[in-house]
Amino acid sequence: MATSALLIAVGHERNGSVAAHWDDWGGMAIGTLTRRGIAIILWTLILAGVIAVVRRTKLVEEEDEPEPVTDNG
Repeated sequence: MATSALLIAVGHERNGSVAAHWDDWGGMAIGTLTRRGIAIILWTLILAGVIAVVRRTKLVEEEDEPEPVTDNG
């Protein structure tokens, strides 16, 4: 957003087909943060799902393995 502010200051930031103004900066910031926030939340949920599946699979594999028999004498 700092880069966007700098580009608005020098007149090179675009908002659609027109140059962005300081009035547009707040809406652009909220839109960007919202999209990135949603992307981070979705990625977090995907990773949590993968971890849950791996843990369940690992637990099932560990429960199926028989315990080794040791002869202590």
